[in-house]
Amino acid sequence: GEIELKEQLKKSIEQYDEVIKSETVKGNDIKSAVELKALLTKQLGEVTNAHSGPGAKKELTKKGSLLRISPTESTEELIEKALKEIFSFYCRQQLLIGKKATFEVLHNVISNMNLGEFMKFCKDFSVPVSATKIKELFKKTAKLSKELDYSLFLAILKKVAEEVIDTKITNLAKEISQVEEPKNLPKDLKAGPGEEKKEEISQVPEEVTSEKESLEKQLSDLRNKSEEEKLKEFYSFLELETTSKYKKKMTGMALPFNTRDKNYRIPIEDSSRKYKLKAKKSQVEIKKEIEELKKKREEKKKELEKIEKEKYEKNR
Repeated sequence: GEIELKEQLKKSIEQYDEVIKSETVKGNDIKSAVELKALLTKQLGEVTNAHSGPGAKKELTKKGSLLRISPTESTEELIEKALKEIFSFYCRQQLLIGKKATFEVLHNVISNMNLGEFMKFCKDFSVPVSATKIKELFKKTAKLSKELDYSLFLAILKKVAEEVIDTKITNLAKEISQVEEPKNLPKDLKAGPGEEKKEEISQVPEEVTSEKESLEKQLSDLRNKSEEEKLKEFYSFLELETTSKYKKKMTGMALPFNTRDKNYRIPIEDSSRKYKLKAKKSQVEIKKEIEELKKKREEKKKELEKIEKEKYEKNR
């Protein structure tokens, strides 16, 4: 939640403070560390100001002794804040860096979203677009078909929103084409091959017409939507205006910075609880085991030789 995110950011800032003060890190690495610390500090400020900054309205509770903070952010501000938080969260899910990665490389990794991270975002938020199509859109949008910065993340969301509406249009058109007259009419009222329909059934039943007209209106509304309306509908689907709802969906692959929850415990039903680490054997014990194996091997060899000899004597 909000508190956990703040704590993680504070902890990361403290770690970069230690790196900056360290005498072993110099040159460009120090510069990168300072930039990363500034970025994290800015993010911490944004999270804090969302509930205590000038954009919030303070009101007294019924008792009149405590202050309640009521955010007064506009819908656009709430959505922008949500998008930035989501982007930052998923950028930290796969830290694909080498053992000797510089701070510059680390900064690039946590500032860009790769295909795996974007696919996980789509899965967590149940985006109704096929995995194949998502991969196709990603490769067309991403830098060198590999990663998205924040501006490209916003750009691909527009394309996904378009795809969602296009899918709805296709499905609705198919549904309309399947709306037919009821097939349980008496045979004598149905028109035969090459015959005109009789007067009694010259018109489609009212309920069928009503259903078809309703679907056609929905189809027309979808086709007439502007890009802005499509995107707005998609953001509404993602529930970006409600912090508690979109945060609940952000499961991710692991905790940011590859950390583990301090309260984590292995579940009782987890099979790994049955296994215990074996104590390391001493050199004497290892040597003894080797000697026993050699001894067994020699005994087996002698036994085989004895059997072969008996067979040979028997066949002579």
